[in-house]
Amino acid sequence: MLTTTTRVGTAAAATAVLVGAFVLSSRTENLGQSVRPGIVTATYKCADQVGDVKLSAAKKGSDATVEVRLPDFKSPVPLFSGVLRTRLTLARTDGGTVTFEGADNPTIARGEPVRSGPLKGTIKAGDLLDSRVGRQSLSANVLGYKIKCVAKSKLAPGPLAF
Repeated sequence: MLTTTTRVGTAAAATAVLVGAFVLSSRTENLGQSVRPGIVTATYKCADQVGDVKLSAAKKGSDATVEVRLPDFKSPVPLFSGVLRTRLTLARTDGGTVTFEGADNPTIARGEPVRSGPLKGTIKAGDLLDSRVGRQSLSANVLGYKIKCVAKSKLAPGPLAF
């Protein structure tokens, strides 16, 4: 009896590992090449509220995507998928800017943190991108209502390295 239970438990664990590996490999393949650091955070002021904005990025050649998560900013109304048009502009550390845009948000319930992406942009190999402190860098348009956000800090732990 103990042997049968052990075999079933081992088989279940092996299956879970295989399924997990498949999910991870599929997710990595869809995202493209990694960008360092994996997730960065900066402080932004949107309207009268100040809070963290988390960015995660991926690249495939000169095409790059950025996902934006705003854990401190809650949606005051339910948002259907694809209604949040978002634009994020980051500064190249050697000069110039790169803009990421898109309307690919998931469905967001009232009171949930706002998130958007992947936003799409074009980068150069070796780009280092950081916040544009003191400047409007993030905006969102929801059904004609525009929200403008100003970066209050640099990205931490450092710029996105493509």
